[in-house]
Amino acid sequence: MYEGKAGAERLAGALERAAADQERLELLANILFYDADQLKQDIKAIEAEIQR
Repeated sequence: MYEGKAGAERLAGALERAAADQERLELLANILFYDADQLKQDIKAIEAEIQR
C-alpha cells in the first residue's frame, strides 16, 4: 500500500501515462465527467505540485 507522497507520486504517474494517450485520456475524462483538455492540464499541475 502506498501512502502520502509515494501514493501521490504513483497516482500522478498513472495519470500522466493516461494523458499521453489521447484515447485513454478521453476515456478517463468521460468516466470522471471531465473535459479532456482540462484534465490534461490538471494532471500536469498535479505533477508539478508533487515535484515541489
